[in-house]
Amino acid sequence: SGHYGRDPWRFRFKVKLYPEDVAYNIIQDVTLRLFYMEIKDLVITDEVYCPPETSVLLASYCCQEKFGDFDPEIYHTSLLDIDGLLPVRVIQQHRLTHSQWEEKIVDCWLEHKDQLREEAMLSFLKIAQDLDMYGVNYFEIYNRKGSKLWLGIDALGINIYHFNDKLAPQIGFPWSEINNISYSDKRFTIQTANKSPDFVFLTSKSRINKTILDLCIRNHELYIARRKPESPEVQQMKMQQIAERKERNDERMRLKKEREARIAAEHNQRVLEQKLMVIEQEQQASKKALLLYQARSNELERKIHDSEEQFRRLKTQRENAEQEMSQMEVQLSTHKEEKEELVSYVFFCQNSILINIFFNQDG
Repeated sequence: SGHYGRDPWRFRFKVKLYPEDVAYNIIQDVTLRLFYMEIKDLVITDEVYCPPETSVLLASYCCQEKFGDFDPEIYHTSLLDIDGLLPVRVIQQHRLTHSQWEEKIVDCWLEHKDQLREEAMLSFLKIAQDLDMYGVNYFEIYNRKGSKLWLGIDALGINIYHFNDKLAPQIGFPWSEINNISYSDKRFTIQTANKSPDFVFLTSKSRINKTILDLCIRNHELYIARRKPESPEVQQMKMQQIAERKERNDERMRLKKEREARIAAEHNQRVLEQKLMVIEQEQQASKKALLLYQARSNELERKIHDSEEQFRRLKTQRENAEQEMSQMEVQLSTHKEEKEELVSYVFFCQNSILINIFFNQDG
């Protein structure tokens, strides 16, 4: 992008010539990325028709390319820009909520684990190149009756479509069956090798025919070149790219092993921490039980001490009672002797009195 005065300029990369097989024909990663960005934009803007299921799958590769592996701790709900991942037509055709679209995309995204960004882009393009409108440059043309048609030019040849259907070609001219193509003003002619009548159509402007002819020539040249032995330069580029991808893959495997080792170490650490927590909890429970036991033991000792004190007091009281009883028995024995002596004395006195009375009566 740039600026001219206050008005911004926006530049858009446009693919002019498409490869027949992205996995074989695209060599450098920079070409892969530019090509991916263009096809992705064509799919999302619906310039290239894509069925809903395929749109979701392609969106999942876009997520893998942009974010890497799905991580539920990072990519929470409403993170994905559904409008920037799916064609508006697909969203409008199916009455799904943002969360439901997101769930469908994430389900596919999970299947792309460990894919590098370049691999995700290549997987995207491998699927996209099978779409009916992929790699086709369309031009509005007219037949001799003045009816509107679509002319489509791609890496394999020229196709003619009904004006209301860009998906299914009605007539096809493979590059291997075309002898010559030419135009004169607004008239364009295709000569085939099977002696069929020339196919003639008209365009609204002669410069459109010039653009059509240029695309036909460039695509035909590439078609021929792809069927010839590769040049040393192309072979060298491919060997270099294979070496670079192997190096990246080795680095990815190394990082993967390090990540797995780190995850295992973190898991073991969490397990040890949980065990330590359990041990600490058991220790705390044992400490509480010990304190409770000590408290109960102290309580029992106190009760035993109180019982012993009470026993000693009762023993002392018993001894004192026994002493008092002994004293009372002694006193009772003394009183009994005194009483017996008193009774004897009284009896003696009574006898003495009776004797005196008796003798007095006789005298």
